[in-house]
Amino acid sequence: IAIIFLLNMFTVKKLRTSLFNLKIITADLAEGDGDLTKRAPVESKDEAGDIAKNLNKFIEKIQKIIQNLKFSIDKSSEVETVVQKATNKTGETVDFQIQIINKNNNDLNKIKSSVELTRYSMQSSTEAIKETGNDLNKITIVLMEIIEQVTEIYQETQQLIKDAEDLVRNSQKIEEIIEIVSSISDQTHLLALNAAIEASRAGEHGKGFSVVADEMQDISQRTLQSVKTVDEVVREVLRNVNDLKFNIQRSSKKSLKVSDSAKSLTVRTTDLSNNLSNTQQNAIAAIKDTSKITDNTNSLEKSFEKLKNSSQQSKEVEIELRKSAKELSIIIEKLNNEVNKFKI
Repeated sequence: IAIIFLLNMFTVKKLRTSLFNLKIITADLAEGDGDLTKRAPVESKDEAGDIAKNLNKFIEKIQKIIQNLKFSIDKSSEVETVVQKATNKTGETVDFQIQIINKNNNDLNKIKSSVELTRYSMQSSTEAIKETGNDLNKITIVLMEIIEQVTEIYQETQQLIKDAEDLVRNSQKIEEIIEIVSSISDQTHLLALNAAIEASRAGEHGKGFSVVADEMQDISQRTLQSVKTVDEVVREVLRNVNDLKFNIQRSSKKSLKVSDSAKSLTVRTTDLSNNLSNTQQNAIAAIKDTSKITDNTNSLEKSFEKLKNSSQQSKEVEIELRKSAKELSIIIEKLNNEVNKFKI
């Protein structure tokens, strides 16, 4: 019995020692430094030893879990740092994109305003060109009418010059006739003188012949006077006709110059009208191009608006990501504080 008692006492003592060691280990895990490197001593192969072995296996698993958790926390911290940097970079990029989009929108609005102003100016210019072209066409028509009138005047002046030349020739013939009449008058005067001489020689018998001689002398004088008058009139007519011919010729030359100038001006106005027509067509085509540019700028503005909305959404995502990263950092810090309570 004593031996049995002693054996029981020895067994109880060993059991108490093992339990005391387990108590120390578990107390250190629960309230101490959390040293997971410590193991419960396995001093027997009884139930206490089995409990110690199982506890050591459990502590080893906890150690591995904490080690893996520590490794994951470290990696998470690195990832959190990378995410934070990426979030900051994304935020900066999104802010920069929004600034660029806003600037592009402002520039696009300026371009639209300039295009609209250009379109309005080109429309006004097109209307002005059209009116100018119509005025040039009217001027061309008037010039053509002037050319026709000047041509008719020129033809009429040429006919007047011809008539004047005919009148000069006829006047020259009249002068020839006057010379003949003057010659006859001179001869009649000589005959009258001869008749008077003969009548004076005949005396009383020559009185009748004397009367004839006086009459012939009177006719000669009147004829001579008429010839002189006619000659003066004819010469005056010739001077007037020559002056008229000169004036007509000068007027004809001026009319011809006016006609040539009008023709040259007509050619120029026609060319200018054609150029204005081409310019008008180009302006109309340019207006159509500005309409296309306006459509393109409107499409581009819509694209910028979509891009801006996407950037705003990215900004919201960046804010949420930053918030999540901050929450993740707090969680990692808490986990790290808890893990650091253990010695692994």
